[in-house]
Amino acid sequence: MTRQIDFAYKHRLKPTGGNNPYTFEVYDAAMYTGNIPTITGFTAKLAFNDRKDRFFEDGVITYGDGNTISFDTAEAGIVDLREGDMDRGMIMWKITGGTGFFEGVTGHITSNFLDFEDGTSADHHFGVVFLPE
Repeated sequence: MTRQIDFAYKHRLKPTGGNNPYTFEVYDAAMYTGNIPTITGFTAKLAFNDRKDRFFEDGVITYGDGNTISFDTAEAGIVDLREGDMDRGMIMWKITGGTGFFEGVTGHITSNFLDFEDGTSADHHFGVVFLPE
């Protein structure tokens, strides 16, 4: 048996180091719906196509102490380059594992994002995950 959790939240990210994998600190996180721990960090590796308008990503999302979701690309991400002072895009991830609260998790997360010239990002995550009972 599994239990389904649907969630939606937004957060802001600022880079804290790394150049593939990229590491970000999360700030200004707000949950829209769902009952999961608050996001606190994000690390990811990216690979772009030659035109830089499609990408693949894998990484780890941290939700406080010992709670993580690992992911890989389920569907190539799309980037609309330079919409004013930002890039905007989306990607769908397949969950590949989890720890703590997310031990045994499966499911998918969609990320809709804005990347700003100063290196910060605004991101909205929408997920449907399944946890063991």
